[in-house]
Amino acid sequence: MGAVVATIPVGDTPRGIVVDDLGIVWVANRGDATVSRVDPATDEVTSTVDVGEGPRDVAVGLGSVWVTSLEAAEVSRLSASDGTVLDTVAFDGGPQSVTTADGLVWVTDRDDATVEGLDPDTLETVEEIAVGADPAAIVADGDATLWVTNREDGTLSKIDLDERAVVATVDVGDLPGEATVDGDDVWLAVEGTRSVLRVDAASAEVVETIEVGERVGAVAIDDQGRPWVDGDDDLLLLDPDAGSVVGSVEVEGQPREVAAGDGSIWSVPHDAAVLTRVDPS
Repeated sequence: MGAVVATIPVGDTPRGIVVDDLGIVWVANRGDATVSRVDPATDEVTSTVDVGEGPRDVAVGLGSVWVTSLEAAEVSRLSASDGTVLDTVAFDGGPQSVTTADGLVWVTDRDDATVEGLDPDTLETVEEIAVGADPAAIVADGDATLWVTNREDGTLSKIDLDERAVVATVDVGDLPGEATVDGDDVWLAVEGTRSVLRVDAASAEVVETIEVGERVGAVAIDDQGRPWVDGDDDLLLLDPDAGSVVGSVEVEGQPREVAAGDGSIWSVPHDAAVLTRVDPS
């Protein structure tokens, strides 16, 4: 059940992954301050772009690729066609995670526990919303809602984009990682409890807890609607009905991030400069 189909060399200490609508995979490489653009047709890096020191996350939307560089305190806008850096703006704080929704670029600020909305044309901050302590990850549910993982206080913030405010705060446990939205559900990896939570998006209530028993950091949903998480040294397939791990795929290194797209599951490790492509079927 599932198999590695490609192992692709990328930059040093890959940290963030996103797959765009064309299937192109973008990887932020924290160690050497670059972004790799990977063509899924060839499983090769087609361009490597220099960005600010410490890139942590990458998102695609509003016609561009967006990269947060934590140590450089910058947000960069890249061309979606070839990765060329088009703009770089200084960020007053600690930019960690990024997504797009409702016409803005949303960035978590670890320094002051907020989410900032940037105008994609001017790159100026036009919105600022207070969330929990150390907002480490953000995911959009269309143009209606943002979900923000607050690592220090163990919470998940639900932001209503019509109200431009937090409308629910969910206690999720020690050291929550990254979340993903799948229909009516939000799936969240919680490192401290070594578990994965399913949160009802409408009620913002935890409706299922799956004990994984390994360190987990992120969740991705495959084309069959099945959750995958990064384990200690493999990718783990979860069965929500059974409430348990039902399969695993060994990958190179210790996986840290996981993403879905182009019919594949993609992962990067803590300790190797590679991107792994898994066929989940």
